[in-house]
Amino acid sequence: MVYNRLDQLVLSQDANQRAGNQWTVTKYDAQGRVIVTGLWNAGSAINLATLQSSIYAAVQWDTRDYTNTTATNPTGYVISSYPQLSTVLKINYYDDYTFPAKPSTVTTPSGASTNTTGLLTATVTGVLNSSDMLWTAHYYDDFGRLTQSYAQHYLGGVSSPYNYDVVTNTYDFTDFVNELVSVTRLHYGKITTNTAAVLNATITNTYVYDHIGHKKQTLESINGGANILLSQNNYNEIGQLMVKQLHSTSNGSSFLQNTSYTYNERGWLLKINDPTVAPSSTQLFAEQLQYNNVTAVPNISPTPQYNGNIASQTWWAMTNPVTTAAKSYTYSYDNLNRLTGGISTDNFTETGINYDLNGNITKLNRYMGSSTTALDQLTYTYNGTNQVQSINDAAVDNSLYGYRPGTYSGYQYDPNGNMKVLPTPPNGSAVANINIQYNLLNLPWNITGGKTITYTYDADGEKLRRVSPNTGSTDYINGIQYDQGVGATVPAISFIQTEEGKAVPDGAGGYNYTYYLGDQLGNTRLTFDTKTGVAVMSQQDDYYPFGYEISRGTVTNPKNEYLYNKKELQEELQQYDYGARFYDPVIATWTTIDPSAERYFALSPYNYVADNPIKLIDPDGNDIINPQHMVLSNTMLIRKMHQFDLAVARISGRNIHSYKFIITGGDRYKKNGDIYSATNNNIIRKAARHSRHLQEEGAIAVDLSTIKGIDDDVLKAAAAETGFRFNPDGADYDDGHFHIDLDINHKSGKRSKYASEYLDDDDDIDKDHKPTDEELNKNVIAEQQILKEALSGNTSMTEALFGQIMDDWYRFMIRVKQQNQENQKILDELKRKLMTRIIIKTNVKL
Repeated sequence: MVYNRLDQLVLSQDANQRAGNQWTVTKYDAQGRVIVTGLWNAGSAINLATLQSSIYAAVQWDTRDYTNTTATNPTGYVISSYPQLSTVLKINYYDDYTFPAKPSTVTTPSGASTNTTGLLTATVTGVLNSSDMLWTAHYYDDFGRLTQSYAQHYLGGVSSPYNYDVVTNTYDFTDFVNELVSVTRLHYGKITTNTAAVLNATITNTYVYDHIGHKKQTLESINGGANILLSQNNYNEIGQLMVKQLHSTSNGSSFLQNTSYTYNERGWLLKINDPTVAPSSTQLFAEQLQYNNVTAVPNISPTPQYNGNIASQTWWAMTNPVTTAAKSYTYSYDNLNRLTGGISTDNFTETGINYDLNGNITKLNRYMGSSTTALDQLTYTYNGTNQVQSINDAAVDNSLYGYRPGTYSGYQYDPNGNMKVLPTPPNGSAVANINIQYNLLNLPWNITGGKTITYTYDADGEKLRRVSPNTGSTDYINGIQYDQGVGATVPAISFIQTEEGKAVPDGAGGYNYTYYLGDQLGNTRLTFDTKTGVAVMSQQDDYYPFGYEISRGTVTNPKNEYLYNKKELQEELQQYDYGARFYDPVIATWTTIDPSAERYFALSPYNYVADNPIKLIDPDGNDIINPQHMVLSNTMLIRKMHQFDLAVARISGRNIHSYKFIITGGDRYKKNGDIYSATNNNIIRKAARHSRHLQEEGAIAVDLSTIKGIDDDVLKAAAAETGFRFNPDGADYDDGHFHIDLDINHKSGKRSKYASEYLDDDDDIDKDHKPTDEELNKNVIAEQQILKEALSGNTSMTEALFGQIMDDWYRFMIRVKQQNQENQKILDELKRKLMTRIIIKTNVKL
């Protein structure tokens, strides 16, 4: 990577590019905004010193040129910085709507604001492996809200002024709530050789919110047809979704599907409907999860899990023929929370799962249905790398499922770590001896092996098109999917994605709505259609623990391919496309390196969701998250630590922001390996964001990490003021390390009667307390009065008091944000205004 004098990244080169002396280039304007990205073919290797010198010697930013629209430089910018571009990938325009060579169908809507300084007004994005460019234009109102956008698409693999969408947004602004209330999309497409835009679909979505800002209803109308109430959501007092109702043609007086949700006192999901009640046409799927409070499921006794891991999962789904028998999985984990087995009551089991120290799977056994013979008995070889070199399947099963028996040692990778050769396809695959070529974004674009599959992407990595000899071509247009089957002459809309499933053409000019019902991970478990006026199951899907699809029953055509994590299954490869990369559930690994690998340095970059696919997901191949957004906190302990922080500040005379205490020991790490900070209640924010959990037997060890110089006398005095027992082991520390006693005997592990003072309860430190705002911020009312007096000039305010009040108010805002995330921007703006007023009125210097 090479930077300019302004510390802006100008040149970058990966291992694949290095072989061809190619660089990725980024250009900036005088405001530091990215204006152009592209490629530079250097022709030969250039050393870093030479590149750095050339960049420093040239101008550091580029300027707009409103007259330059020539074919040799149609970017609308004068590119004077080093180096010149060989290929343009993307152009950004800001501030106005004067840009060159825009399509004839781009028109400024009536009422669009001309006060757009600082706003992104248009982008031109290249189609990889072609010379085509696609335009997007953005129009705003006077409040800077996006009111209309124009976006070209790539239907039929053609960049045409007649292939585009126009999306219009309407907002409501009442009581400080800025809500998007409707979106209308006009979808134009050049299906034949027409010379004018043809309107293929008009889609209008309308949204209704409750008094807090939760989205309560979503309605949709296609081509002026009936306004279908897709979903209606009901929430409890703390913002948890309690009931979701699907598909109403009667404005909400009746629905075809009703789904209820039950949570425990920690906010963990316990039930989706009730699997002890027989399925019906209005409740087609149900699921129950067990954590620490477990009861036996048929033939299996789950092991309690106290840290948020799921001990067992029981579900039923309406099937054809109808059966009311529930199915179950019980799960086991190692000491690093990695899944070691998932045992199914009907023997669709993955067990004997072992890992190396980086989290790479080394062994996996898979069974199928009533057969006692293993479907797969996989042993992986890595040869000192994170890249699988060979896999041996010792199973003798020769079915059309799973991995192929035998040893396959031809796995190969390109210099960027992309799996370019798969020595064997999965059983039943139409492709053999698979070779994969990747584009500059490390996305597969050409797959060969008996048959050839090609993918087309734009420079942002958006998948535009797929061509396969088995299925023909598929065009992906922001939720509208076209298919042109083998032998067909033109593409036709296959479906339009909705928030809850998809709308499928009914053959008579209208659309039939199909819905997906999911589990705790968002996996599609049951698909139902509505064309008869009753919810009818059309497809039911179950999965092995690592996502391999379990074959069950009959599927009504066309098959829904959006399955595990609601990602599209690539049938020929039996892999899921997550967006940033592909996942192979047969061998339970990614096929390319994690784009965010630097944040998960303790894990193999091919590792799937930290080896815990029952609790965690990776929505797009970039980040691991907990879809339940669990908050496992110890509120009383956090409050005690915050009081200790403030006491240290008062006694030492230091600014509370100049030092940082870090809780160590026990389970103290985020998923990226960082240790939680206790100062200024960061632990609250990080526990909510990363869903991790404090647990400790004995004392809390604390490191004073940022600075030295706060000695034991200060720490002891602060501990005494706060009510902590300091250094229970009797040791004195002068190196910024000390202990705070939890009144728990280290040897016996028994808690004393005093533990409840700063633990959530005296049984287990990981019990979650849900405090009210008043409990969490007991000083807010008094501080409100202080603020009012300070703002009115009736009292003075010290810097220390200001810091304390703002810290408490920030805690209050974090609490509100957790309950009402739609209003985060509004709360942040209120906080900014509050701080500005305080600084002006009280002359507090920060």
